[in-house]
Amino acid sequence: MFQWFKNKFFKKKNSDKYQLGLAKTKGNFVNFETLLKEAKNIEESLLSALENILIESDFGVKTTLFLMQSIKNYLNQSNIKEARQLPSIIIKHLLHLYQDSSKQSQTPILNTNSKTTLTDPQMYLFVGVNGVGKTTTIGKMATKLRQEGKKVLLVAGDTFRAGAVEQLKIWGNWSQTEVFAKEGTLFPSPSSVIFEGLQYAKKNAYDVVLCDTAGRLQNKANLMQELAKIQRVILKHLNPENLQSFLVLDANTGQNALNQVELFNEAVPLTGAIITKLDGTSKGGIVFAIKHLYNLSIKFIGLGEKPEDLVDFDIQNYLFHLFNNFFLKNI
Repeated sequence: MFQWFKNKFFKKKNSDKYQLGLAKTKGNFVNFETLLKEAKNIEESLLSALENILIESDFGVKTTLFLMQSIKNYLNQSNIKEARQLPSIIIKHLLHLYQDSSKQSQTPILNTNSKTTLTDPQMYLFVGVNGVGKTTTIGKMATKLRQEGKKVLLVAGDTFRAGAVEQLKIWGNWSQTEVFAKEGTLFPSPSSVIFEGLQYAKKNAYDVVLCDTAGRLQNKANLMQELAKIQRVILKHLNPENLQSFLVLDANTGQNALNQVELFNEAVPLTGAIITKLDGTSKGGIVFAIKHLYNLSIKFIGLGEKPEDLVDFDIQNYLFHLFNNFFLKNI
């Protein structure tokens, strides 16, 4: 087991952003570290402590119970007794939990090189409730893509919130990215704005289009129907392979994030999730619950306020920096 862990993680590059961003979630395991040092054998009290920590870290009850049962089954089958072997067992099962929740094909996070025609851009639709950081996330992603040499267009599809267009324009100026907005029209239809933005992007050979949408409560049927309409309009004029829909979630939301995943996915089939503000919470286990229960991959995580703090999600990096304080020191 220890050899497996060495082979999987020993050469993993250090990432200061992951290290700092996961500090609060990592703090949940301090008491478990103490128990681990004092324990000689794996006993029920140690496993019970682990179960409590997982729930406190927002793995959720269903995912926690599933994980704990998997670990217990493994311990029984392998007849492992020593407490010092438990850390790598936990990490192995967390890795399998995330990776084995689906056998879906692995596609690039931002598939900006896959175009069906010379005039078809890649389009990314950002959805979510109010206050999760959709517009800020779009601005950060625009900065990231511009640095990669992509020609990026931001589309101001949030026509409801006062100041939404202005906020997007600020990010456009910051990232040196053009913003498409329907000026001079009071409360224009979001679907019409995004349609016209897509046509503009095709005409002007943009590589990537990032579409902002209004924050909406997942229990407001008419607003959720508007999202579905937006997607229908897009798919009439764009190959489905060129569209990705990202649900933006605030890490501080806790288990309510699971309700958001379920309801938004009914309106707009989601291709991934982006979790913001992960550096400000101890609830990092939510990434496992989302993947386990809804088979929705995490594409990006926000680990700070700067544009470069929006980082690609990598499950091995995540586990490495979540547990390296004490899970690695004896390996």
